[in-house]
Amino acid sequence: MKRFLVLDFARLAAPVCVVSSLGLGAIANDSSAASTRSAQATDAFERVLDQTRSRIAALPADDEFWQQVAPTVDALMARSEAALRNGRRELAQLTFAYAVENVAAQRFLLAHAAERAEFERFEALWHERDRAFDAAALAKVRARAEALQSACVRALGEAAFAKLRVNLDASLDYGRATDAATGVFYLGLAEAQAEFVEQLGALASPTDAAAPPVRALAAELDALERELVALYRPPLSIDRHAEFIAASGTLKEARVLDQAGLRFGALLRHGQAVQRCAALRATPGTDAPERNALEQRIATLASELTKLPFDASIGRIFAQRADELVEHGDLAAAATFADALAAHLATFRAPAAPVTRPTPELDVTLVRWPFT
Repeated sequence: MKRFLVLDFARLAAPVCVVSSLGLGAIANDSSAASTRSAQATDAFERVLDQTRSRIAALPADDEFWQQVAPTVDALMARSEAALRNGRRELAQLTFAYAVENVAAQRFLLAHAAERAEFERFEALWHERDRAFDAAALAKVRARAEALQSACVRALGEAAFAKLRVNLDASLDYGRATDAATGVFYLGLAEAQAEFVEQLGALASPTDAAAPPVRALAAELDALERELVALYRPPLSIDRHAEFIAASGTLKEARVLDQAGLRFGALLRHGQAVQRCAALRATPGTDAPERNALEQRIATLASELTKLPFDASIGRIFAQRADELVEHGDLAAAATFADALAAHLATFRAPAAPVTRPTPELDVTLVRWPFT
């Protein structure tokens, strides 16, 4: 079984404080109410984390599928829990998203032992779930995702929704190419996306800020694709092939989201794709920037983020991760997240100039994975 898990995020920046022309008493009351809402949301998130931990504990340690993903899931859960304890809520949300989908898929797999053992039963189950996720059902999941509070949580919901039908369709072909158990696992991933959208209501950070002015990112994504293709040359393309796969997959997700009008999810994936491309441009161990200069750059970008007159929770992910990596002494990696934050901030200015795409002489489609 082959899996791709994203592990590249971990820290929340200082909270943004916006002071209006209200009287001091009103400011104090608003601050108190906001603190209460934040504490209640944190408690709800903690309950979701505890519930997921209980579900993990109940999974059989000797299951071959679970053995492959359990170490990564445990690490992601620990990071999410630590981020939430330290007030890094957006980062906890993002990290949890990667853990919980695998837990839900594994539980689905264990609940369908007969389908796991026999392809004909799996195929019947697939057709049943295919009917369940019809256009009306998908529209309801999308509506729930788009109604979520806070830009970061909505981005996660939109990204989960976009993967639902992709994983559902891919599970049948992947099962045919491998075995019934693998097909059931990926069918479980589709179910996990719908379940996660439901859970996200408890993860949302209450906010009175306006939604960010999202827009189509086609020009930015075209430019990033051109850069990635230019980088894909030996020996880099050979030595760091797995990183190219991850970058290409993230870029493809961003484009799918953008084309579907799921702008919050596209904005998140665009920043992640920028970070992955920046990491490929850097030479490990030799391109680390000077610490003071990097810290100043991150601080400047973070300050710009706090001045945005709308919900900046998506951008805080990149600021938080950059800050954490500086603390850990990984300056080269921190610089890639600073690049992602800079690109994220640029999306709120003038759109990028369109990229002239060459006329293709031949279209080749390699069927391997939904987002590679």
